[in-house]
Amino acid sequence: MGQFGKSDIIKLASGQTDAIIKALKLTPQQTSVVKPLLDSKLKEMASVKKEFANGDKSEDAKNTANESLKAISSKYDSRITSTLNPDQLKKWTDLSKGWNSVM
Repeated sequence: MGQFGKSDIIKLASGQTDAIIKALKLTPQQTSVVKPLLDSKLKEMASVKKEFANGDKSEDAKNTANESLKAISSKYDSRITSTLNPDQLKKWTDLSKGWNSVM
């Protein structure tokens, strides 16, 4: 598996953001609110996952990484979901399953 640099993480997060926005069928107004939050969330999550992938694989390290991912989600999710309608919220819930785990 190759090493990813910060620019790779930013490109990956940006691509994911665009795919998620499309899947949620956000309005332009929703996109203006959600896109920067989602970009930041995905970049922070990718950084934690990269750090875990390149470092200690102990159960303690895994638990620490998973707790960091949960904290990142907590930081952003309420602001993201507050802009979604019920159908988008259901889709968001389906899309975001598994994001809070490194394994």
